[in-house]
Amino acid sequence: MADAMEIRRGVLAEHAGIVAVDRLVKPIIAQRRAEPRNDLISVLVQAELADDETGQTHRLTDDEVFIFSFLLLAAGSGTTWKQLGIIMLMLLRDPRWLDRVKDDPDFLGAFIEETMRWMPTDPFFSRFATQDTSLHGVDIPAGSVVHLCFASANRDPDRWERPDDFDPERKQLPHMGFGAGSHVCLGQHVARAEIREAIGALVTRLPGLRLDPAAEAPRITGLYERGPTALPVLWDHI
Repeated sequence: MADAMEIRRGVLAEHAGIVAVDRLVKPIIAQRRAEPRNDLISVLVQAELADDETGQTHRLTDDEVFIFSFLLLAAGSGTTWKQLGIIMLMLLRDPRWLDRVKDDPDFLGAFIEETMRWMPTDPFFSRFATQDTSLHGVDIPAGSVVHLCFASANRDPDRWERPDDFDPERKQLPHMGFGAGSHVCLGQHVARAEIREAIGALVTRLPGLRLDPAAEAPRITGLYERGPTALPVLWDHI
């Protein structure tokens, strides 16, 4: 657990954070080269890449495996735990949902999907316009930065009834919480599994879990990587 928290701090920091993660991950890379296991680093150290010009194959260096691993940790950790915070906040705001999740674990999947539709942690992406163009009558000069709220599609009234209402009992339809097409999140299934396991552990191991009424009410803020300002909670010690 201590290493997990250090890795989390590292991927959220600057250069010093990379150094800290390097210290933890490089020994694992060496171990997997000697004794591969059923994990991603083992796949990376054994992967063979062909040179486009010579056709010769080579394996990734330790530095290349580390950078790829760091990218996965940095790209997936922040969005996952912030989305987890949003989902937990929605559970704790309405005790009936929390009780339902405890009694019916299958309902948790529907709850997660509705939260992803209603409040995804990454509703915006920015893109550079490479040429002069026009979008729905708005002129966009080349070189402009365009901030795209793709998650607005999740509240399209032509697709969802009462789109602004949070309703985990509604009919589940595909949404844009993880993007779509060529830009779909590659880690979406891992993120869903991590969130399910985390919520399951919290609601079963912390009896009487509830928002702290004496603390400031949590607010969901941000355009990129949205999340609660904080999630102060209480639970019953047995």
